[in-house]
Amino acid sequence: MELLSRLRTWYVRVQKKHSFSLFRDSELVALAEARPNSRDELAALLPISKVEQHGDELLAMLKDQDAGRARSTQNAATSARVVYRL
Repeated sequence: MELLSRLRTWYVRVQKKHSFSLFRDSELVALAEARPNSRDELAALLPISKVEQHGDELLAMLKDQDAGRARSTQNAATSARVVYRL
């Protein structure tokens, strides 16, 4: 649940800037589980006001996390091939 941890850290930072913007932990969990890729997918999980205010930043974070997971998977596959050759 590395993504959930990143979302919670992000939320603490947002909360310091915008005390009126509140995310429930259940919303952060839903984002981490669903991994939405668009504003429409975010709107299915969050109120539209939160999507309008934080959607781009959330999508960038989710995309970055998915890119990191893809690199980790690729590195693990490469390592497995190297071990297999030995």
